[in-house]
Amino acid sequence: MRKLVRVCREIAGRPKGRAAGRGPRGRGGERVRGRYPEDGSRAACRSRQPPTQAALRWSLPLPLTGTRADLGWPGISRQAAVVAATTWLVCVLALLSPAGCEDHSYREIGAQINALTKPGGSPVPDAIAQLARIGRRTLPQIETALHTASPHGKTNLIMALDAIGDPEAASIVQHFAVYDASSEVRAACEDLLQRWAAASDRRAGPARQALARVTEKRAKGEGPQ
Repeated sequence: MRKLVRVCREIAGRPKGRAAGRGPRGRGGERVRGRYPEDGSRAACRSRQPPTQAALRWSLPLPLTGTRADLGWPGISRQAAVVAATTWLVCVLALLSPAGCEDHSYREIGAQINALTKPGGSPVPDAIAQLARIGRRTLPQIETALHTASPHGKTNLIMALDAIGDPEAASIVQHFAVYDASSEVRAACEDLLQRWAAASDRRAGPARQALARVTEKRAKGEGPQ
């Protein structure tokens, strides 16, 4: 505690026992001049002295883009500086790695969707199996592809959604069961919802709600007749 107080006083430039602006007094109470500047300030005298090691440790933080060793600051060895730089690099790589993994997954999903919607790709069963392995992360890209694919490609994508089996796909299938221009696609969507609604797992509830909305919208005359 005493060391901390002493360091704080040195940083602030205040005298230890007397108020700033006063020099020591002699036996008769008069000020003693000559040992300090003309204003008698002990703080002014101290301000001309270089800061101590302890003051530097308390007052100079380690910058994010360098080390004290690089800037000539005391208090850290070259080995410690290397360790700090290595730790910083590891943290940056850890922050960037999820983005890299996400980009790789996005490309893989796109490749499998192309196999389902464009000729010359990998076999349809293999592409569906790969999308089912990835799971619910494929739903946004499959939904986007359903808007532009051919009827045959849309049917393959519906089969992929069936293999994935995520309840959130029910709302996607519901839309195309009502509004798609192809009767083949609408029939495939409705067949999927009916099978999910008859199941006894977590797909049943969303599928029943989707079927109810499909019936309601068709009753209102929405979608191709």
